[in-house]
Amino acid sequence: MVTRICRILGLLGFLTACASALPDIPGVFYQFLLSKPPALSVCTDLTEEFAAQLTLHIDNVILRSTEGQCTASLSTGRQSPRAVAGFSVVVAERRITVQVTEYGAFGMAATSERTRNLAAQIVAAIQAKFPDSDVREIHPKYGLFGP
Repeated sequence: MVTRICRILGLLGFLTACASALPDIPGVFYQFLLSKPPALSVCTDLTEEFAAQLTLHIDNVILRSTEGQCTASLSTGRQSPRAVAGFSVVVAERRITVQVTEYGAFGMAATSERTRNLAAQIVAAIQAKFPDSDVREIHPKYGLFGP
């Protein structure tokens, strides 16, 4: 019995070490924690604002009003490389998550200065709407169970 527990603990330790060695997903990622729940309409408002001010194309907007969630995706167009800005709003968790990634001819590309500038403009626009939000840059990694 003790040997089995030791093997399981050893395997868990090995998996944890492997997961920590995996690289970050390319892109710029932010999470906004809001002091009060936003209206679900903030998703469409932000999408329209980003499309107009940052000259982005709206790829899609998915509203799940019964769940209080929405997801939007905008891009710089079809040319390569292209930046894709996505964000999601979860009303119950008072959270807005932003990701800005760049795609080249063969998939996700390394984060460029253009991607960082676009992310900074999006973050500034959200901070202007929610000045009391707690903003955190996050670094998601490739993993055994994740993206």
